[in-house]
Amino acid sequence: MKTVLPFNFRDPNLSADNTMMLFNGPYYYVYGDELADSSLFGKLKPLVEDFAAKSKFRQFYKDNLPYYQQEIARQKELLPMKQMWQWLEKEFPKTKFQSYRVVFSPLIGGSHSTQQYGTPLKPGWYKEAVMFICGTGRYDNQINLTEKQKEGLMSGIVFTEIDHNYINQVTSKYALTIDSIFLRRTYWAKPGNSSDYYDSPSSVFNEYITHAAFCLYISENYDKPTADYVIGKREDLMVDRRNFIRFREFNRELLRLRSVHKEMTLQDLYPFIVEWCGKQK
Repeated sequence: MKTVLPFNFRDPNLSADNTMMLFNGPYYYVYGDELADSSLFGKLKPLVEDFAAKSKFRQFYKDNLPYYQQEIARQKELLPMKQMWQWLEKEFPKTKFQSYRVVFSPLIGGSHSTQQYGTPLKPGWYKEAVMFICGTGRYDNQINLTEKQKEGLMSGIVFTEIDHNYINQVTSKYALTIDSIFLRRTYWAKPGNSSDYYDSPSSVFNEYITHAAFCLYISENYDKPTADYVIGKREDLMVDRRNFIRFREFNRELLRLRSVHKEMTLQDLYPFIVEWCGKQK
């Protein structure tokens, strides 16, 4: 579904000199109760307009439009968004989004994130999940990779942002038990690198289950050689670079649980994986 972000140029013509921006999108609430027009971007809008005018951004964008279109087309080739969306809403049937949007830049490195937006729409809410990720150059520059390997690896970047919008809600239902288990932080996460950004027990667990859910998705949607390669790379990333040192064991236990309980959704498997975590010494 095509949607519009809250802030847009008043004049849609790319050749226009007018850089005034309007708050005219459909989303008036960030997830929660913070008004979008009081957001940091809203407060800085005059500076954004000034930058666009002095840098002649609109002309720059027009001149480089073929590059942007090429980047967008390549993202679409490597990200089977509908497949991921359908898989997640099958695994988490109580959580529904009406729209996904991917915002990407080749300039952000590994600074990936997600946000939810919503607005009242009878008979309920219209909800959109927005994912902010890097460009495809991260894997396109690795000439030894097959196209399917690139697709799987690139999907991991966006999938592990999307599924926070589903997983975090389920984790909250088991928060007391999870917090009691993951209070032993040094058992689950070694200090240093990105593990330091997750300061609560539940947030550490969420990283484990988020990336294990991706591995489960890959195992069910790709041929075995591709799945084995992508899952192996994900385990290496989590353990060796991100310092979530028990991820291999956790991930393989979730895969095992799925093979035993094929009829259960990932949401249904939560009590089993939480119980397994509690038994680790």
